Amino acid sequence: MGCHFILIGLCCEPTTITERLYLMFLRKPIPTTVLANYSIIPFTEEYSTEWDDFVENKSINGTFLHTRKFYNHHAQNRLDDNSFLFYKKKKLVAVIGCIFQPEHSLLISHPRSTYGGFIISDLVGTEDSLAIVQLFVEQAKSIAVKEIVIKMPFRIFYKKPCDEFDYALWYFGFDVLYRELEIAIPIDQNTNLEANYTEGTRSGVHKALKNLTVEESNDYRSFWDLLEKTLQDRHNKIPTHNYAQICDLLQNVGDHKVKLFVTKKNKQTIAGVVLFVLNNICVHAQYIAYDFAYQNERPLNILIHEVSKWGQENGYRYFNLGRPTEDNGNIVNFNLFKFKESYGGRGVLRETMQTKL
Repeated sequence: MGCHFILIGLCCEPTTITERLYLMFLRKPIPTTVLANYSIIPFTEEYSTEWDDFVENKSINGTFLHTRKFYNHHAQNRLDDNSFLFYKKKKLVAVIGCIFQPEHSLLISHPRSTYGGFIISDLVGTEDSLAIVQLFVEQAKSIAVKEIVIKMPFRIFYKKPCDEFDYALWYFGFDVLYRELEIAIPIDQNTNLEANYTEGTRSGVHKALKNLTVEESNDYRSFWDLLEKTLQDRHNKIPTHNYAQICDLLQNVGDHKVKLFVTKKNKQTIAGVVLFVLNNICVHAQYIAYDFAYQNERPLNILIHEVSKWGQENGYRYFNLGRPTEDNGNIVNFNLFKFKESYGGRGVLRETMQTKL
């Protein structure tokens, strides 16, 4: 009777040993006859060109943050990289960028990129996803991994819906480690940008237009000085990238992938945003900074407004303003949420998955 009760009544995440054993029995592994169609290959440098071509030209959820050109701008990635390519009948269908931390027996995707996870082609369906995750977990076990953490790709970057891997990870025992919320402004060409602003934001934009200008710039040195001062003075922090690293990144990926827009007053830079042009769908605000002395002139209002217009004119669908949450989603910065939402921004869920092996 107990097993029959579980079969009928188990409608939430398992909490008892009996429930977990039941699910282990219920969720059968992929048959070896199916797995025989797939292979998993540890990444080496000889696969770099194929990897980047797949991510940028053949995947349906990849961004330049998943390319080897991006990973390689950080020297440490060459030392602890443990990434994988997945082939189906000798055709590349998925990749995942990872590093291995042997001191913690931890495989993680990806601690030095904003997003990680499985990047897939349009050829991947549900059976493929289940087979690939099973191979991935088996490979992890073979190299003494005890824990896997995956920062999932971000849905607004997707060219097509592709949540098969969210399901496949759950199927094989992954749980949500934490959830965060990012704010993205819809900027597709059918959107009336200002109509979605709050009255206060619209007023701030119009005020700034009288005295301030926004332009694209290549003066990263001046902006980095402003960014470092802003973070130090207001948050006692430093940027993820230092000036040398952002220069290396620019050299690796090109100025069509990383852009700087600045607000100026009388030729002086008083605010700026570093944009990551992630793919042909979304641009992402990686760094935003402004001179607090000019706050009343609304330099951020006009900056976000003009960058939104630029993105719209160039055919992008979303301008992502990033996370107003902190501490892996446990702390909510309500003022920052309100500021980003005042441009018509909407919340997009960002999940990190985990399993213990």
